[in-house]
Amino acid sequence: MGNLTFKTSVTGDDRLLMAYSNDGTQVGYISYDVENDEVFVKMVEVVPQYRRQGVGKALAIKLQAMFPESQINWGG
Repeated sequence: MGNLTFKTSVTGDDRLLMAYSNDGTQVGYISYDVENDEVFVKMVEVVPQYRRQGVGKALAIKLQAMFPESQINWGG
């Protein structure tokens, strides 16, 4: 996947990091919570036609860059 742009959205307790393609199409997102110094990932979703193109990885890298001193908890 080429260059992606990222936007964040916080509404109440809902926090989203969204990825957009060059043409402005939303191609994926990570839903997460922040408690103390830890980030809890609730869901990662990539639009089917954009899967296996590095969108999820780019979202993960961006999330870690947003919280460089925090532990990212991916569940599981």
